[in-house]
Amino acid sequence: MRSPFLLIIFFSTHLLSHGQDKICQTKEWNTGDINISEVLNASIKPTSLSYKKAICNCLDQKVSKDTLKRLVEGFEKYYSPNTTDINHIVYAKSTIGQLDLEGFEALKELPPKDVFFENHLAYLKELCKQKKKQEITNVEQIKAYLDWKSHFQIDSMLFSKKFSNCVTFDCDYVHYILEPDFDHSSISKAKIIYSLMNLGKCTSDPLFIEVTQMILEKEPNPGGLAKLTYAYVERKEYKKALSTLDKMYAFLRTKEDSASFILRKAQIEAKANMKIEARDDAMFALSLDSSLKSNVHGLIGDLYASSEAQCKSDTSAISSLVYVAAYEEYNLANNEAKMAEVKLKFPKKELLFVYQMKEGDKRKLNCWIDKEVTVKAK
Repeated sequence: MRSPFLLIIFFSTHLLSHGQDKICQTKEWNTGDINISEVLNASIKPTSLSYKKAICNCLDQKVSKDTLKRLVEGFEKYYSPNTTDINHIVYAKSTIGQLDLEGFEALKELPPKDVFFENHLAYLKELCKQKKKQEITNVEQIKAYLDWKSHFQIDSMLFSKKFSNCVTFDCDYVHYILEPDFDHSSISKAKIIYSLMNLGKCTSDPLFIEVTQMILEKEPNPGGLAKLTYAYVERKEYKKALSTLDKMYAFLRTKEDSASFILRKAQIEAKANMKIEARDDAMFALSLDSSLKSNVHGLIGDLYASSEAQCKSDTSAISSLVYVAAYEEYNLANNEAKMAEVKLKFPKKELLFVYQMKEGDKRKLNCWIDKEVTVKAK
C-alpha cells in the first residue's frame, strides 16, 4: 500500500490495478457505425448492442447531454444491465450529471476488480463537487474517500492525487489520512504533519506535540521551540511550557531578543499563578528594553487586579486596594480601558470613613504584592 505521505512529497503517475477494461473498449461496449438518431427514433425496440454503441458514440463525440440521457433511459427501460453494463451506465450518468454519491453505490454490487478506474475518478469528482457546494463536510468527504478506497482496494497514486486536489489539508486530514500511516520515526513525515497541523491551527493536539518534539530532537530551532511552548500553554501544562521556553535561550542574539524572551516567560508564569516570579521577570525584561513598558506594566496590572483573594484582609477597604495598585500599573501602561475597569472596584468613600481612611493616605499591601499604594475612592 502506497503511503499517503508520498502525495505531499511528490506526485507520480499511477499503475491501474482495477478494471483492466476501459470505458467503451469492451467487446460489446464500443464505438461503431451506428446512427444515434435511428436508435432514438426507432419504431421498434432497438437491440441492446445498438444502445451500447450509440451511448459509446455519444461519450466519444461529446454530443448533447440530453441525447445521452435519452439513450441511457431507453437502455434501462428495455434491458437489465450485467456487470459491464453497470460500469458503463454509471459512467454515462455521471457524465451527464445525473448521479449523486448514492448513485455510485451500484458499483459496490460488482467485484471490486471489475469496476472501471474511470468510475472511481468519476466518484471522486462528485465527492469533490459536493464538498465544494458545502453539501458535505471535510470529515464526511475524508471518510467517504477512505471507505471507497478500502472497499475497492484501490492502490493508485492518481486516485489519491485527485482526492488531494479538493480535500482541505487540515487536522482532520492529518488524523484520518496521515496518522494511520505514521511510523513515529520518520522526520520527513513528522515535518509534513507539523506543517499541516500548524496550518490547521491544532497545535495543542498531542500528535502535534509529538512530531514537534521529534523534529526538535534532530533539528533544534527557535520556531519549533516557540510552537511547542505555545502548545503546552494551550494545554495549561505550564511547567513544560517554561522548560521548553528555557531551551530558546541558546538562540538569543541581542538584548532585545533577551528582553522579549524574559517577558514571554513572565507571561507564562502569570498564567501559572507564579505571580512574584512573573513580576520580577517582567521588570527585568523592562530593564533590558524600555520599549516594553506598556506590555510589562499591563501584565503587572493584571497580576494585581487578580489578587483580591490572595490579598484578603479583615478590612475590605484594604483588600480592594489591589485595584488601586493595578490602576497605577495600567496608568504606566497607558491603558485607559483597564484603568476605567478597575476604578469601578475602588473602595467607596463611605467605607474609607468607616475604617478611618481617606483619599491620599498611604497604605501597604502586605500580601505578595508588598507595595505601598496611595488610597483612592470611586
